[in-house]
Amino acid sequence: MSRTVVVIGYIIVIPTWFGMLAAALIFVNEFNLSDLDAWLRTPGAPPPQMILVCGFAIVLGITSLVAGLLGWLLVMKKHVLQCSVCKAVVNAS
Repeated sequence: MSRTVVVIGYIIVIPTWFGMLAAALIFVNEFNLSDLDAWLRTPGAPPPQMILVCGFAIVLGITSLVAGLLGWLLVMKKHVLQCSVCKAVVNAS
């Protein structure tokens, strides 16, 4: 890949790590054990805030994962065969 494409890949990959970390921290923070234990002992639906925040964390995590995979495809090195005469490129696999 060209250097420009690799730089764009790194620009995509690096923030996605922070996005996945933030999603995990939000999810774990929302499910601290004291609140979860109190919620399990009382019948009824979970609080709407809990559903909203956990849903946001899940969407953020999935979006970051997909963007990270896209960025990784741009960053990873690929083995190719290139003709020395016409400069045609073919996958080595």
